[in-house]
Amino acid sequence: EEQKVFKLRMEAGELTLEGKCDEALAKYEEFKSKRTALSNQELMEYASIISCTKDYKRAIRIYDKLLNEEFDFKAAFERAKNYYYDQDSTKAVEELESLNNSNPDDDEVRAFLAGAYVMTNKLSSAENIYRDLERKAVDDKSKNDVFQMMLYLGDGYAKNKNYDKANSIYNEVLTNTHDNNLTDDVYQKQLWLGDALIQDKK
Repeated sequence: EEQKVFKLRMEAGELTLEGKCDEALAKYEEFKSKRTALSNQELMEYASIISCTKDYKRAIRIYDKLLNEEFDFKAAFERAKNYYYDQDSTKAVEELESLNNSNPDDDEVRAFLAGAYVMTNKLSSAENIYRDLERKAVDDKSKNDVFQMMLYLGDGYAKNKNYDKANSIYNEVLTNTHDNNLTDDVYQKQLWLGDALIQDKK
């Protein structure tokens, strides 16, 4: 019986990795129903699967429960990411700045913080972080990850109607990447930028 219960947990994990989040949650709910209480590790898994289904507020409540018992960096970072995904930019910045202050060398935290800065229109703060992450990126995948973030920053400048700065960032990505998906993305954004410029001049 114990083995069957353990198998449910494993299957939920596998389904999550496959992106089948609703199915994963159903499995984990079944696993949870056969347990008297979930351990902190299991609560982390449960919250992660709930987050995967995009029910961010519910995931945040579980992380709150864990963090009320004791501070755990991973749980705090996961909660901050859920604020970010839920577009609660003020809370995301607040939590990510706090985590960044306590662990300034964690580049994953810094990447999310930069994204939250774009959301809250602190574009130069975001750009400083992205530039630093770009300098540190050693392989093509890491560089392309940063370029993807830079496109988001470009969008932020475009939203502010700073079209020259946006175009300069798009061109920079175009010059430095060999990734076809990224270049297609840039061309699409530059088309949109051209349209926006035309509309603004009307």
